[in-house]
Amino acid sequence: MTEKNIMWYEKPATCWEEALPVGNGRLGAMVMGGVPREVIYLNEDSIWSGKPVNRINKDAHKYLEDIRKLIREGRIPEAEKLSLMALSGTPNSERSYETAGELIIEFENGGDYTNYKRQLVMEEGTVHVSYECGSAKYKREFISSYPDQVMAYHFTAEGAKIGFTCRLDRCHNRLDEVWADGDEFGFKVESGTGIPFAVRVKAALKDGEVKTIGEHLIVKDASEVTLFIDIRTEFYEMSMDEATKLNSKASGELKAEEGFLPGSDYLQKGEKNLDAVASKGWSNIFADHKEDFGRKFGTLFLRLGEDPAAGNDCSDAEMAKSAANAKEGIGGTTKRQNESENCNSRATDKRLQALKNGEKDPQLFALYFQYGRYLLLSSSRGKCLPANLQGIWNNSMTPPWDSKFTININAEMNYWMAESGNLSECHMPYFDLLRRVCENGKETAQKMYGCRGSVAHHNTDIYADTAPQDHYIPASFWVMGEAWMATHIWEHYLFTGDRDFLEKNFDVLDECVDFFEDFLIEGENGELVTSPSVSPENVYIMEDGTRGCLCEGATMDVEILMELLGGYIRACEVLGGYNRVSEVPGEQVVTHEIEDECESAKNSYFIKAKRAESILKRLPSIKIGKHGQIQEWMKDYDELEPGHRHISHLYGVYPGSSISYEKTPELMKAARVTLERRLANGGGHTGWSRAWIIGLWAHFLDGEKVYENLHALLCKSTFDNLMDNHPYGAGAVFQIDGNLGASAAILELLVQCRDGYVKLLPALPEEFSEGCVSGVCLRGGYELSMEWKNMKVTKWEIKKKNCDNYGTDKCDAKDSVIGGNVVAGGAETCNAVAEKAVVGDAVAMNAVAGDAETCNAVAEKVVVGDAVTKNAVAGDAMADCAQELTVCVNGEDKVVKL
Repeated sequence: MTEKNIMWYEKPATCWEEALPVGNGRLGAMVMGGVPREVIYLNEDSIWSGKPVNRINKDAHKYLEDIRKLIREGRIPEAEKLSLMALSGTPNSERSYETAGELIIEFENGGDYTNYKRQLVMEEGTVHVSYECGSAKYKREFISSYPDQVMAYHFTAEGAKIGFTCRLDRCHNRLDEVWADGDEFGFKVESGTGIPFAVRVKAALKDGEVKTIGEHLIVKDASEVTLFIDIRTEFYEMSMDEATKLNSKASGELKAEEGFLPGSDYLQKGEKNLDAVASKGWSNIFADHKEDFGRKFGTLFLRLGEDPAAGNDCSDAEMAKSAANAKEGIGGTTKRQNESENCNSRATDKRLQALKNGEKDPQLFALYFQYGRYLLLSSSRGKCLPANLQGIWNNSMTPPWDSKFTININAEMNYWMAESGNLSECHMPYFDLLRRVCENGKETAQKMYGCRGSVAHHNTDIYADTAPQDHYIPASFWVMGEAWMATHIWEHYLFTGDRDFLEKNFDVLDECVDFFEDFLIEGENGELVTSPSVSPENVYIMEDGTRGCLCEGATMDVEILMELLGGYIRACEVLGGYNRVSEVPGEQVVTHEIEDECESAKNSYFIKAKRAESILKRLPSIKIGKHGQIQEWMKDYDELEPGHRHISHLYGVYPGSSISYEKTPELMKAARVTLERRLANGGGHTGWSRAWIIGLWAHFLDGEKVYENLHALLCKSTFDNLMDNHPYGAGAVFQIDGNLGASAAILELLVQCRDGYVKLLPALPEEFSEGCVSGVCLRGGYELSMEWKNMKVTKWEIKKKNCDNYGTDKCDAKDSVIGGNVVAGGAETCNAVAEKAVVGDAVAMNAVAGDAETCNAVAEKVVVGDAVTKNAVAGDAMADCAQELTVCVNGEDKVVKL
C-alpha cells in the first residue's frame, strides 16, 4: 500500500469538516469513522431544490438603454437602482444543492478501543478504518464505485463477531416514505418541488443474522458484512437535454402539477442495481473499483523534497514502473512509495500542525496537490454534473451560496488542473453543463438584451439557468460567465488535439461571439465595450466619493474577450483548414491564403474568424493606473476594498494569456504591482483567492512568494482533512475551489506551457529544491517527466501523449520523445525511449532528433529555471504537433527537431 498518497488520523472525526471524502462523480460520502456510533453523510449530485423555472426579467430589454445611458452619464446610483428592478432574475435566485441524508450505525462493540487508524488511500479511492477492542480487531473499507455505480461499506472482524443497528435520516426527518424489509431499508423524497430521489441500503452477510424492526436494520453475529448504498434520482432518468428544454419553457407554460418530465422508474433501477451488486459481491466490486480508480489517479506522480527510500534519484526505470503500475490499476505505486515510511510516519493533522509550528515538510505539499487531483476525480467523471462549490460533498439542505456553480471564478478554477493534471476526462461534465448553459442562454440573450447568441451571468445551477443571480449589484449584472466557461473549449483542444471535440463544441464559441458582436457598444473613444458590467464583486470610488459597481468595459471583460476571440479564431483555422487569419493582439503576423475560397466550409470559417478579428481590434487597451497598477476599470478609480479577494483584472496573466513578460513586459510589471497592493491590504484571505495568488506568483517567476502563499494556504485556509476552509460568518466552510486551484498552481510553479514555449521550474521555491514529477500534460499534446536537485534540472523527458489526435498518422508516442540527462561537470547523452526521435547532447546548442517524421506546426520553446526567452508564436497557437522545440536547460539552449 502506498504511503505517499495516504492521509491518516489517530482518532475518529468529531465533525463533518474532519471526515474523509469518497466519490465516483455522481455519488459521494463523508466518512466519520466513529467506533460506538458511525455517521456517513451521503450525497448524489442531482439532488437539488425546486423545479426549473424561467427567471428572465420581462422588463430587462425595455430598460437596457436607460441603464446604459445612466452609466455613460456617471449617474451610477440611479443605474444600479434601475438595474436591481429591471435586470434581476424573477425570482432572484436559482436552485440549491441538497444533501441526500445520513447513514447512522450503532455498534454493539462500542466500548474502549485502541490502535485506532482512519485513512484515505488516494490510489484506491478508499477510506479505511481499523481499531482493536480488547483482543478483537476490526476493519472497515468504504468506497464509491464508478464501475458499479454504488457505494459500499465493508466490515470484518478477527476474534469477535460484528453486530450493529443502522437507519437512515436526512437533516432531522426531511424525507417522505421510509421502508425496511428483510435485508434492505431506505427512503424516498417525492413531495415538494425538488427532484424526486430514493436512498436504498442492502446488507450482505457472511454468517450471522440480519432483520429489520421499524425503520432499523439489525445485524448480529456476522464475521463479514457489506452495506451497499444506492441513490437514484429522476433527473438522470430523463436526458439532460430534456431538463434543459424544460428549464427554457416560460414559467407560465409549466403547470404546477407537471413537476418533472416523466422518466423511467428510478426506484426500480435502484432496486435492480442493489440486487446486482449483492450478487457480484464485495471482493469483485472492490477489485474493479481499485483497478478503475487507480488507473485514472495514477497517471501523475509528484515528489517534493528528498526521497529517503530511493536515494536522490527518480530514475527512468522507476518512472516507467510507475506508469506501468498505473495501467495495471495500482496507482503508479513504486518501491519509493512502499518504503518511504519516514515521509508519512506522522498523522496528517499532526503534520499540518507541525507545519504551522515552523517545521518543513515539502512532501505534505505534494500530498495536498494529489488530494486536489483525488477530489476532482471523485467529483467529476462520467455522466454527472461538474464539481460545484463543494464538489459533491454537502451535509446541509441550505449550503453556503446554495453550493451552485459560481461562474465568475469558482467553477472555472475547479478545472484549471483538469488538463495539466492528466485528468482530462474529468473536464467532460463541465462541457456537458456548458452546452446546456449555451442552449438556455440563447433565450436570455434575446429577451434581456435583444441580442443573437447566448449569454450567462455569474451563476448557474442544475438546470443550466442563465438569468442574473441575487439582488447583488457587485456581481449579478455581469455578462461574461458563459464566455469564461467557453474559453476552456480551446484549452481542451490545445492539450488533447481532439478535433472531433472542437467541432462538437464550436457552436458554443460561435454563440458567444454572436452575442458580443451584438451586445458591445461603442465607448467614448470609439472602442467596443461591455455595458452594463462590473468587475466581479468589487466596488470603486468616484472622484466625488460616490461608490459604484456598474461600469462600461471592466478590464476583466476585455481580457476574457481577448481569450475567447483568440481561441475562436484559432478554432476557425483548425476546422476551416487554413493558416492564421491575421494579427491577433500580442501575436506575430502570419500571412494567410485560402487555396479555394469557394469551398464553403473553409470560406465560412474564414468569414467567422475575420469578424472576430474585427472585434478584437476595437477592444480597449489594458491601462496602467496612478499607482503603477493594472486599472481594474476603464477609469482609474480607487477601490473601496484594496485587499479584495477577487483579482479579476489579472485574469490576463493567469489563467489567461494576454499579459506576459514576453509579450507585454510593462503590463506584467504593472500586474505585479497590482498583486502586491492587494496583498499589502489584506488580500488572499479566502482559500480560492490564495490559490489564484499562488498561480499568479508562479507567472511572476517568484518562487519565494509562491511558497509563502502555499504555506499560508495550508496553515490558514485548510481543515485537518486538508479540505479548503472558506470564511463564512463567524466560522468557516468547505469550498473545493481552494483545493483544486492550488493543485493547478503547484503545476504552474513546476512547468508553464503557453505562448508557444515551455518553461521548466519557472518558480521553484528553495523549499522544493529537490524532487521529481512524471505525467504532467502540456499544451500541444505533450507529457512531461523530470527530476531536479539543488534547484537544477537533472533529467527531463517530453513525449507526445496522443499524436493521432493532431491530425497525423505519421508520428506515434514512441517516435516523438525528447529527453535529456544533465550531470555535474558536463552533459550526458539522453536516454529517450524514442525509436526514431532520440535527442542528442543535453547541453548542446543544436541537438538534432534522428529521423523522426514530423507534423505541421509552429515552433515552440522550452525554458528551464528563470531563463526567459523570446516567444516563437504567442497565444498558444499550436496546431497539430510541434515541429521544433528550443530547450533551455539550466541556462543552456538547445534546439530539438522532432
